[in-house]
Amino acid sequence: MRSHHVASWPATNSAHTSIRKLFGTWNEADAKSLFSNNVDLDQPLEKRKESISHGIASIGGLKGSVDSIRTPSASQLSWNEMGQEGHLNVFIQLTPENPPLVQTMNITTVQYPKENLRLIVQSQFVIASSTASALDGPLALTNEYVRGDGTSHVTQVARGVRGTWHYTVRINPVTEEVLESSVILAPTNETFFIN
Repeated sequence: MRSHHVASWPATNSAHTSIRKLFGTWNEADAKSLFSNNVDLDQPLEKRKESISHGIASIGGLKGSVDSIRTPSASQLSWNEMGQEGHLNVFIQLTPENPPLVQTMNITTVQYPKENLRLIVQSQFVIASSTASALDGPLALTNEYVRGDGTSHVTQVARGVRGTWHYTVRINPVTEEVLESSVILAPTNETFFIN
């Protein structure tokens, strides 16, 4: 699914393809030619490689598919790199030089909820969504996840008649006590009002 689409630079699309290849097989020379100098200063490439490997392992490996491509500007791209038990939410931004290089790469690991957390989400959603439903008609949970560690918290996308919402549940993973159950309007770059 593509949302918030702005035509991206060819270099942005090329960087997207190159980064996806790095996820499969990290090549130091390719990484160095792709990233601007500040990327290594933000997080050394070796540490970045380890973090990516850990993230991929925590979602059960990659499926090789992409979802939710978003292009906030011509030099920016974000997407979900799909895994077996979650996804990597990837954001890149290119430099304004010629040729453009990747100056920012942020990756967030999103683990899908395990069965007990999924059941709590379903049971709490009706109560938590009542106010939002009054504003936007009945809300329905989707299979899209924004954040989550699989066991103690999850933020899941819900859709109303006119907008997109984020439903967050946090629990104590030992006692399963619900610590938070809230629905908020999604950021504007994810929300599309029909009226």
